Amino acid sequence: MTLNTHSWQEDKQLEKLDIVVQAIIEQGCDVIALQEVNQHQDSPIIDVNILSNHAVLADNYGYLLQQKLMNRGITTN
Repeated sequence: MTLNTHSWQEDKQLEKLDIVVQAIIEQGCDVIALQEVNQHQDSPIIDVNILSNHAVLADNYGYLLQQKLMNRGITTN
């Protein structure tokens, strides 16, 4: 699945995130590519040890997606 998230640029973003999670589960996606994964610059850093080119903040769209998938029993790498 390839998705241009437009994260935090549209209304009802958290509701849309739940829709994406459901679609990933229903379609049994093996690989997910995300574009425009954003985060608010004033959010706290979740973990300085996460390997990334930039600090991953608490409202990072990719991080939130991963957490929601994990909560539904889907593991990610």
